[in-house]
This record gives sequence, structure tokens and C-alpha cells, in this order.
Amino acid sequence: MIRVLHYSIPSASDLPDLSGYMAQLPASLQPKILFYRFWRDRALHLFGKLMLASALEAPGSKADLNHLCYTPFGRPFIEGDLDFNLSHSGDLIVCAIGRGVRLGIDVEQVQDILLEDYGPTMTSLQWSEIRSAPDPTHKFFSYWTLKESVTKADGRGVSFPLAALRIQEGRVSTGTDSWYTYPLAIDPEYACHLATSLPQVEIRVEQWTPDPPPA
Repeated sequence: MIRVLHYSIPSASDLPDLSGYMAQLPASLQPKILFYRFWRDRALHLFGKLMLASALEAPGSKADLNHLCYTPFGRPFIEGDLDFNLSHSGDLIVCAIGRGVRLGIDVEQVQDILLEDYGPTMTSLQWSEIRSAPDPTHKFFSYWTLKESVTKADGRGVSFPLAALRIQEGRVSTGTDSWYTYPLAIDPEYACHLATSLPQVEIRVEQWTPDPPPA
């Protein structure tokens, strides 16, 4: 089973002080959060790490944030058969986690953009589908999150050319590996996809809430 947790951060006016939540992180990770200058960026990365920490607390698991490692491409991982992936956009954070499977997740807030700026990311057929869709912007972000979830599962991220992915009925090929994608309806204002190495998986979507800091 793959768990997908999601959380929408509050506004800065509702939660101006993040220090109580920051104290819940290992000391080694706190400077990485403080590196971000703006409150919103700090909050997204902070609650993303806390969400991951909560997901790692599954029964029988000995993994925690102190065991985080990074690939040469910057993808975080933990040794063993557990895989996870995080994404955030707008105010929304998502985290996917599962055992015995490789996975990636991507979420994007659907907002007006100049589609012409993203020409090389789609094939001509995909652009035709996007432009003829009832909501071209939403269709674009659906394709975008599908492709990004695959590149994140693959591990090469932005270094992989998105237009090179071959998509057919939920199955995506990178040329060397096959991935299986699942759209997730978490929020109508966002597009989200999960990619996995397995063709059939059970997915459980859960709303996550952070533990309040000590009084």
C-alpha cells in the first residue's frame, strides 16, 4: 500500500512563529529550513519534513529523519525497501510513502501561464490535446504533474527531458524503465499525479495535521 499525505499550510498571519514546530526537527535539518528567507518557503519545507517524519513512524519502522541520504541528483532516500517522495505548490504539500515500490509524486497549483513558454516539454500530439481540451491550463498541468512524478520516481528529476517520455494509458516509458501513473484528486485547484514501479497498487490518501508544539 502507498500512503499519500497532504496538508495545506496556514497563512503567515495565522502562524507567524514557526519556532515551536522547528524544534520538532533534528538539529541537523534546521539550518536547511532557516536557509529560506521567506516565511512561506520556510513553512512549506518545514511542514514537509514534519509530514515525512510522521509517515516514517509506521509500526515496525526504525527509519527517521536522521537516516536521510541523498543521491547525486539530490533525491532524498532512506536505505532499505522504503521509498518516499515529497512535493509542494501554492499552499499544498503532498508526501507519498510505500514499501517494496519505487515512487514519485508531483503537485502543481493550476494557474494561468503562458503555455508557449513550455513548448519543449510536450510532444506535438500532447500540445494538440492540451489546446483542444475544455480547460487547456488544467490539461497542461495534468500532463506536467504526470511527467514530473515519473522523473522524480526515476530519480533524474529535471535532468530528464520531459518530451522524451512515452505515455500510453497510464504507462510511461523512459526508454529503459516503465512506470505507472495515477491521477490524485486532492484539491480542485491543483493537479497531482503519483508514479510507481508497480502496475497495480493500493493508494490511501490521508489529510495530515501537524502535532502542536509543546506549550
